[in-house]
Amino acid sequence: MAAVSHYLRPDRLMTLDATVTGTVAESYEAAWLCDGRLQYPVRGPAASGSPASASLSLSIAGTARLCGLAVLANHNLDDDVDATLSNGITATLKGGSGDRPNQIPWNRWVSFTPVTADGCDLSVSGNSQDVIIGELLIGQRFDLSDAPLINLSHELPQYAIPLGAEFAAGNGYDKGMAGGRLLEFGYIVEDDALEDAVDGLRAWEEACRNGTLPSALVPDNSKPEVYVGTIVGFRWEQIGAGLNQVRVLFQEHPRTRW
Repeated sequence: MAAVSHYLRPDRLMTLDATVTGTVAESYEAAWLCDGRLQYPVRGPAASGSPASASLSLSIAGTARLCGLAVLANHNLDDDVDATLSNGITATLKGGSGDRPNQIPWNRWVSFTPVTADGCDLSVSGNSQDVIIGELLIGQRFDLSDAPLINLSHELPQYAIPLGAEFAAGNGYDKGMAGGRLLEFGYIVEDDALEDAVDGLRAWEEACRNGTLPSALVPDNSKPEVYVGTIVGFRWEQIGAGLNQVRVLFQEHPRTRW
């Protein structure tokens, strides 16, 4: 089966600015799970045992959307610890594998059969350290044509935090960062599909509101990588009879070690 590329648009997120209920650690707010600010995380509540906050259980009440993709960003979950969605959406965000010398986990993603939902529950248990999650994004899954993407390239790291961003007091942020790269990717579109492709990219770019709202990109659904950030531009050119190459720039938000 051929690989496919997915992305999320901010204006089609069920979770953005959702009401989040449940108990989190003191000095944190449950709503930070879905506030569109990856640098403001939630942390598991204080409890007996060690670590004290190895579990987290929250309920999300958002805007009814057709949902087919979920992304967990800026978290500190062990690879073998699942993040489970239930009660409206049934899916599991699993960890990746491989050595990470910087100790910063990859963002997680899961694609599922589209379902209209206005909320769900998130649960995590058994982490080796206090659970910290920067953002949960769930919404309509958009696909890019003629995947897998070609000539995926990484420019120099930008490490650019959005203007005016702050890290919440007491979140244990240690200034460790990874990613933050400017990515360029391309794919082929036939003439009769070019207008729809350009309209879709323009809508995605405008929905990000000049990078102030988060989106997510899965370049290849046969691989674990997912980038959370913003589309910053695109272009296209004819490369042959009836064929066009579309090029897209995507600015990744840095992943952090909490």
